[in-house]
Amino acid sequence: MKLMIFDLDGTLLDKKTHTLSQEVVDAIASAQKKGIKVLLATGRHIETIDLFILNAIAFDGYVTVNGNILLDKNKNKIVDYPLSKEDFTQLTHLCNQHNLPFAFHTRQGIVSEKDNPITQALETIHHHKDGIIIDENMHDYADAVYNFMIYSEDKEALQVFNDHFKHLKMESFFPHCYDFYSKSINKAVGIELFLHKFKCTWNDVVAFGDSINDVSMLEKANIAYIIDNNKNTLDHLNIPMIKGGPLSSEFPQIIQKHSKVAINDLTSDEVLVRMNDNRLKMTLLIAASFFIFGIQSMFIAQNDRWILYFSLSAIMSVLAALIMRKKKQ
Repeated sequence: MKLMIFDLDGTLLDKKTHTLSQEVVDAIASAQKKGIKVLLATGRHIETIDLFILNAIAFDGYVTVNGNILLDKNKNKIVDYPLSKEDFTQLTHLCNQHNLPFAFHTRQGIVSEKDNPITQALETIHHHKDGIIIDENMHDYADAVYNFMIYSEDKEALQVFNDHFKHLKMESFFPHCYDFYSKSINKAVGIELFLHKFKCTWNDVVAFGDSINDVSMLEKANIAYIIDNNKNTLDHLNIPMIKGGPLSSEFPQIIQKHSKVAINDLTSDEVLVRMNDNRLKMTLLIAASFFIFGIQSMFIAQNDRWILYFSLSAIMSVLAALIMRKKKQ
């Protein structure tokens, strides 16, 4: 495998304890050392992701807001897919007409006019208020809106939204809270860009998820696992399930199992990189050995061979520097 993709809430992050498994973190780091790329694919905005998660795992890219905003490993935007201005205007109008609370994702974070059941639900999910902007002038942030969230206990009102926005997907993310975003965008669509970037295909992918918004990537990945969350929302999929949730002892073992990279799975460039890594290690080892021999010759044996040993050590050090320079290029 060349690429591992993880959902966040309920997959990497345990919803009850709001913690990561250190064993899972270590298994991911080990996979990355072997050259495997790791993506985070989440419904969250990057501004709402806890710092302790971003500090624990050095992701190679981010598929955020269910594929609507793609970020590189430095969290810089690669591409985004905002809703049309017309859809945003009509969604806002319908919410005001039915007196429904709403909020939306923007480039800056999640914006709401005031604290409402949506922001409270998000605070419950995230365990904090980071990335949630409360501002009466919320429309000042509407230059790019990626998904629109409403709160409704009225099924008839929801049906009005469904009928009016047939080209948008409606998903529940919390009781009575619903996301609206483009049907043409999902996690799998966002991941496609990274497949091209990392020069691999879905055949090279292992994906982990737990919820309905993960289905697109789980169905396309060569190998996929569902993290058991006791909700049975994905039982209809013929995909293996990891019992015990994100903190399961089985989870890191499965990551380790798929961290093995077969030589025939590597491109010619990747083979050369690995060969250069081995050459660098061997060259540095030889340089260090000659240096030690030189010290022994000078101070213990007290003969003139130290000149030869130090010269050979210098030559090997120069070769190591050249290999390192080529590797950086």
